[in-house]
Amino acid sequence: MRRLEAAAFVLLGALLFLYRIPYGFETGDQNTYLPLPYRSIYPGFVPGDWFTWETSHYHVTFSWVIRALHALAGEDRFAWAVLFMHAAVLVGLCAAIAALARACGWGYPASIACLLLTAIIRSRGLNGALLNHGWLVPADMALPAFLLACAAWIRGRSTAAGVWLGVAGLLHANYALAGALALGGLQGAQALARGSPRDLLKLALPFGVIAAPTLFVVLQTVTRDAAPEATPIYFVRSAHHYELVPVWNPDNWWPVALLVPGLGLWRSLGRDLVAGRGPWDTTGSRVLVLLLCLGVLQAAAALGTLAGFGAVQRLFLWRLSLPLVVLLALAVGEALRRVLVRRDVPTLVWTLAGLLLLLPFGALPAHFRSAKAIAVGLALVLAGAAVAGWAGRRRVQAEPAAASGHWRTPAGRALLASVLAAAVWLAAVSFPDRGMAGMTLPWRAAFKQMWTTYPLRLRERVHGWRGRLYAWIRTESPPDARFLVPPGMGDFRLQARRASFVDWKNCPIRGEELLEWRRRMFLVMGLDHFPARGYELREAARHRYFRLPASRLAHIARSEGLTHVVTWGARDHARAGLERVARFGSWQVYELR
Repeated sequence: MRRLEAAAFVLLGALLFLYRIPYGFETGDQNTYLPLPYRSIYPGFVPGDWFTWETSHYHVTFSWVIRALHALAGEDRFAWAVLFMHAAVLVGLCAAIAALARACGWGYPASIACLLLTAIIRSRGLNGALLNHGWLVPADMALPAFLLACAAWIRGRSTAAGVWLGVAGLLHANYALAGALALGGLQGAQALARGSPRDLLKLALPFGVIAAPTLFVVLQTVTRDAAPEATPIYFVRSAHHYELVPVWNPDNWWPVALLVPGLGLWRSLGRDLVAGRGPWDTTGSRVLVLLLCLGVLQAAAALGTLAGFGAVQRLFLWRLSLPLVVLLALAVGEALRRVLVRRDVPTLVWTLAGLLLLLPFGALPAHFRSAKAIAVGLALVLAGAAVAGWAGRRRVQAEPAAASGHWRTPAGRALLASVLAAAVWLAAVSFPDRGMAGMTLPWRAAFKQMWTTYPLRLRERVHGWRGRLYAWIRTESPPDARFLVPPGMGDFRLQARRASFVDWKNCPIRGEELLEWRRRMFLVMGLDHFPARGYELREAARHRYFRLPASRLAHIARSEGLTHVVTWGARDHARAGLERVARFGSWQVYELR
């Protein structure tokens, strides 16, 4: 029965994550990660493409996974294999959340609350760090392993923590560095306090062995960089990840609202810390120390960015805001359980204050735009809470030992059922991620929409005139054609299956390669400086490209050995030595004579 209940939780949670953020393939960040495995899977993939063949690709483990999926499934079932792998990652995420809750001494009510907060309200941490991207990427694959490492460390199982930390580091370099800094630092402090270096070796040795391939790639990238002083160029392109402007956006700091409901809970954890002989002796004290460590690293990320320390910025410590959010969301669920079962009035006050604080932080208005949807969802939760409170009081009166409020009591089951019902309802009527307007539909139509309009795409395909443009290039242009395209076309390489000169999305990370990327970007913008940063740079570069005359585009194409030019709007192409070979709406395709 316990295995059946655990399986039901992880499967329902994975379906909820999969439904809330629609799945895509060959889209988003995969435009950056897939060229490396495609070099081996498809012989002659985009020949002459600079980014694919002449830059350093550091997600080697992800490339191994994609190549293995293709080898096992074959070309016909390759897209299905990637979908199943993505679903397996979501199952692993839900299982890791449940395991972390158990390690903290909490139960499924906390896990369900975490699932509701992260899958329905917001699947993100700070500065663009996401729990679920909606497609298979290395960061999503590594997060469950890191959560399991945190759970093992809380339980005091150092070797298991090192193994899971090594798996997370193997799958993503960010966890190999920032994750090791967090758990390795805590384990080192514990070893120092206990005077036992063996405690540190128990974690460090399995981590170093498993994460060795990723650590080798990182070391090679750093030591062989001919122009390390050029790495700040990457911060210009990814300012939305590395600068403080998005950090100070109040909407980005919604985890602060999660901190408030747990204040009543932090009192008991603090008592565990004070009552214990040290911060490593009780489960509560270890949970609190881990939370403090993750919070300190977020502060270090902000201070490092403010001071302009490139080494701190490149670590991207914001990634560790994801386990911090998961722990805080679990704490909210535990606080609710204590309110319902133990009638803890201080915890009730802090919990209600924290839930109300979510509103001005933008977590709810951004996703629940219908008062009807909010009312029904809250009614389901309140009804379940009332039943849970009534059942919990009767259980405690009849059996004082039941005060622990285990989730298998009637109170726990009632809370579980009500929260799951509210999650399904809110997911059905508030789906804004891909432009659906379900939040304004009648109730019956909302449920019907949930099953009939989920945009599952095994392969991402652009529609409209731009989609026709890509389809024509895939079938009608020579396989070795090289295109000059607008810098905003980051999906051109995978959608059109042809080489492109440069784009904003796909940017290398080594210094000398960044210098070349900057040179190409300056060419297609007609400038000698960056007019903007982050996402604004993408739009500014696209507009500058469209303003270049046909003669300038032809000169760039000839000097860089390109064969075709893609642009928007009619151009005086005859004088520039260009021949128009296709037109799709306002999109024009020219070939050099």
